[in-house]
Amino acid sequence: MLDYREFCGRSGFDREVVNTDAMRIFDFFCQPEVIHSMVVFSEVGLPAFSGIAKDLERDFADVPLFPLRKLPNRQIAGKMAKFVLGHFGYEPVPEGVKKNAKLREFSQAKLFGQSAIYAKTGQGQLRISMAIQ
Repeated sequence: MLDYREFCGRSGFDREVVNTDAMRIFDFFCQPEVIHSMVVFSEVGLPAFSGIAKDLERDFADVPLFPLRKLPNRQIAGKMAKFVLGHFGYEPVPEGVKKNAKLREFSQAKLFGQSAIYAKTGQGQLRISMAIQ
């Protein structure tokens, strides 16, 4: 399963373990629709945050304990996304750091200027299944 404390331990963010706003951002990245959006955009060669940046910024730009207006917090948010997507077999594409990684206007991002592009590199421990009931 996706665990916030495991993320903090693996990433060296022990100071953030009790940060409730950082936990809420991690939970945002764990939502199936958010994961699906990041995967779909990466699969077509666009930055993973293309479909989620607007919502991420709307909900967390000014939270008191972990505001995404601060660059280091946005960088940690990127590491959260990497951790989550890694569980599904996705890793950042090295060439995705070039200008392809810039978020396009349609993302409506104001704080995030770029994001990694991911590619499926392995099986992954988790899968998303979608169903209409």
